[in-house]
Amino acid sequence: MEFGRFTTDLAYRAEVLRGVGAAGFGEVIYPLHVREAAVENFIRFLRAPVRVARQGEHRTGPWFETLDAGYSRRLPTTRAVLFEYDRNREFFENWRAGEISSLALPAEPPTPLRLPDAVLAAGTAEAAAGGPYIVLFPGASARQKRWPASHFAQLAGALHQRYGSQYRLILAGSPADATDAAQIIKAAGPAVPLDNRCGQTDLPGLAALMAGARLLISNDTVAAHLAAQAGTPCLVLLMGENYGKFFPYPPQLLQAPCRCLFPPSQEARFAQGDFNPSATDPDISQITPARALAAGGEVVKW
Repeated sequence: MEFGRFTTDLAYRAEVLRGVGAAGFGEVIYPLHVREAAVENFIRFLRAPVRVARQGEHRTGPWFETLDAGYSRRLPTTRAVLFEYDRNREFFENWRAGEISSLALPAEPPTPLRLPDAVLAAGTAEAAAGGPYIVLFPGASARQKRWPASHFAQLAGALHQRYGSQYRLILAGSPADATDAAQIIKAAGPAVPLDNRCGQTDLPGLAALMAGARLLISNDTVAAHLAAQAGTPCLVLLMGENYGKFFPYPPQLLQAPCRCLFPPSQEARFAQGDFNPSATDPDISQITPARALAAGGEVVKW
């Protein structure tokens, strides 16, 4: 289902609801920690006898009580901040157990994440064909999570000045990132060679591009997670509003360094042990290109 279309296209919504309503599902599970009211309204149309969700973010109020009442079972959720993989494990362990239980850590430590061998091989082939390269990923689903294009352009210029032809510089992203890529290329100038791959790779192709890179410098988005699974060193530029949920990664899941760089105001809070969400969105533009250049060098240790 195209959920964005489902929310705006009434004809498409009616078509989907007719289809799923006639399917006769016996059990529906909604495992997300941050439950979305629109999804929960959709689940109500399924009319499955068993409807399972988690307690989620401990929201209160009449509207959420109504949504909660639409489930035959709600699984417990710890209030502690958990990395998203542990959060998902919490749900499925409780779902499988069939009864309320505390979060039980596995007896054996988790192993590092790994992309399929075919994807890793394609990444090796990319590096072998054109030489070592650094990937810059300027996109992100939310505008406030995007490091400014002008900053990426300054960083690209600094990387080219420092390393010259030693490393190719590749811009990666979806077709939606084409505007940012064009701004970066224009601001960097013709003296900085940038290979623009935005919109030219499907998901396996993007994963392969991450796998072959010497370094990824990315916003808080899918590219950084692919790099973590590829064993590619990466520098993630992010606001830090969900510290510990998606980044930083637990060390035991990593094969290579993954450095997170936050706005200075956030880093000051984190240094004092304050990881609560900020009242306002931190300004990611406060991360300077000079800091990113230095941090990238520390990650890779050229």
